[in-house]
Amino acid sequence: MDIKLPPKPWYVKYRLAIALGIALTALMAYTITLLLSPRTVYLSADRMKAVTAAEKSLANAIKIMLGINPAVHLVPPKTIARSEGKAVRVKDKRKLHD
Repeated sequence: MDIKLPPKPWYVKYRLAIALGIALTALMAYTITLLLSPRTVYLSADRMKAVTAAEKSLANAIKIMLGINPAVHLVPPKTIARSEGKAVRVKDKRKLHD
């Protein structure tokens, strides 16, 4: 009498690769730059504390929701250069070739 076991799901076979991919994604460095509203152009010392607190709050919310730990920077309006020509949404800063 032979006992037939049901086949294992695909994710059992590849569980190490999936775990490694999740770990590597969590270790990647993300930088998010957001523009402040035009009302906050003139930043006093109190406003700078509020901006720093907002950066930390946003980074914490993203970490909780997505599981990544980004560096969030809030900058004044018109400080991010506009792209010319075709839109570039992602800038690859990896060093693939030495």
